[in-house]
Formats: sequence, structure tokens, C-alpha cells
Amino acid sequence: MATLGLNGLSIVDLAKRTGPDGKIQRIAEILNKSTPFSTVVWKQGNRDIGNQYTVRTSLPAGSGEKLANGSVLLENTTTGQGVDAAYSFERVSSIEEKTWDLQEDKAELVMSESIPFIQKMREDFMNALINGTKDTTFEGLKAKYNTSTNMRTVIKAGGSTANVQTSIYFVNWRPDVCYAFSPKAIPAGLRIGETKEEATFTTVSGKTYRKVLRNTPFKLDAGLTIENHLYAGRIANIEHSTLSATGTNLREKIIELLSNVESVEDGAPVLYVGRKIYTFLRLQLDAKTNLNLSMEEVANGTPGRKVLTFDGVPVMLNDHISLTEGVVS
Repeated sequence: MATLGLNGLSIVDLAKRTGPDGKIQRIAEILNKSTPFSTVVWKQGNRDIGNQYTVRTSLPAGSGEKLANGSVLLENTTTGQGVDAAYSFERVSSIEEKTWDLQEDKAELVMSESIPFIQKMREDFMNALINGTKDTTFEGLKAKYNTSTNMRTVIKAGGSTANVQTSIYFVNWRPDVCYAFSPKAIPAGLRIGETKEEATFTTVSGKTYRKVLRNTPFKLDAGLTIENHLYAGRIANIEHSTLSATGTNLREKIIELLSNVESVEDGAPVLYVGRKIYTFLRLQLDAKTNLNLSMEEVANGTPGRKVLTFDGVPVMLNDHISLTEGVVS
């Protein structure tokens, strides 16, 4: 059975461990609800504004010993350190005074008005996971896997026309290798502020008008760490307008990617695809032209709900994967 989010904390688990606040818990459950966001494994970062990790940069060469009068070479390994920065996704829910006064259950009103903002923050994170850069949010998969040079997990599908390409992205989520993180001491990376009354004043034709709002701020503080780049990858240069009816080439490329990553077994592997590729794969499944595809009920998923899988790896729709990517060299 395929698995979503195995071997690591979901954002709901992390909320349970970091704070007893019922509002935060409910919001975390909304964020985790049966979407690509639920595939992400979360971990508490070790810095106030980011996460520091250690990468082993060399292994021992190894030596043997003769049974008589032999000696063993003394060796050590080398390591390096990396730091990933977090980004603060922020939204503010505003409720007008008249609406506030008419509602008896103020807490429920705040929650119902806040849900769309929370859902948008979830989408903002999934966009950053794919398209983020160090200058905008945090470095996402497209930026981390932007060349095939010395990168065996970047597979080129053959497209050569600029700005008409798309990609398939792969992550084997593990709390010790590939994970999203919330900065140190911030519950689940998500904070809900106190709902406060705030007044604004507008002057029109010499008259000043006062408007009262009840504003609730939300923040999702998050980043992405990939300690071993071989646990994630990308099929780039998919010229989506020229995909064959049978999709043989695309099938072969997915097999190539899954064969080149370090592992698809000891974690929670996921393939992220855009809507056009997702639809194409579903049509292949229906036409029975791709025997690698199936619909499976996944562990840690919604009970009774089946997801598309490729050789047992869940295929998740992410609408933030563009159809206008450039050509990867």
C-alpha cells in the first residue's frame, strides 16, 4: 500500500506536540486536509529563523588487513553544514462591525471567516515548494533541481522550445533527509493572533467616515530542507503539447527517475504533477495503456479515498506546476 507522510510528523502531529491551543489544532487540521499539503513531512527547526543541518561530504575509502602482520589504515569522513531559511506567509481576516454585532458566536464567526485565508496560506506553501526562490520565499524544488549537470535525479524529457515546458517533481519525504520545517519554538509553524478591533478613517468631500473592523492575523512560518539531494528529483523539459497518445516516453522517464533516486522504499515518496499531466495519466489509466498506473487507497490518507499511483508511488496534483517553464540544460 502506498503511504502519505510516513516516518515523520504531519503538521497536525506537530501542533499536538507544540501547543494545547484548540484554535491552532483546528487550523492545523484544515491545513492538512486531503491535499498535496498532507503529503509533506514536518519537523521542528533548530534555529529561530531557519534550520541548520549537516551533510556528509565523503565516505572512508576503506582498507583491509592481512591475516599476518597486517595493518589497517586510519581514516575519517568529512562533513559540511547547510542552513535553510524560513519564510513567513501572512494573511489577515477582516470582519466588518455590523457582521460582528449580528453574530452571537464570535469564535465561530472568526473561524468561518478565517478558513479561506488559511487555505490560501496552504496554497502559498505548495507554490513555494515548487517555485520558491531564496529571493522570494524559500528555495523550492524547481530552483534546487535546475540543471542536469552532475545531477542524476534531474531527467530531461527531450523538450527544447522555451516557455512551453512542464515538469514532474519527486520527493521522498523523511524527517532525517527531506522535510518541511517550522522555525524553533513556533507551534506547527502557524500562529493565530488575537482578534482586535481596528478603526480606519476616510475623508471624502471634507467629511470623515469611520469604519470598524475585527482583524485576525495568521502566519505560517515554514521552510524546506533536503539534506541529501538524491532523495528528490525532477523530470524536466516535458513539452506537454507533444505528448504521445500512449505516453510511452513519459512512462519511461518516470521509471528512469524512480530508478535514479536513492530510495523509494524507506520514506513517503510522492510524485507532484500539474493538472495537464495528471489528466493525461488518468486517461492512460482508463485506456489501460500504462500498466504502471493504478488507483490505490493509501496509508495515512482519507479512509476510502483512492489516489493515483505509479509503481506504488502516489501521484499528487499540484496546480502550481507551470506549463510555461524554461528549458533545463
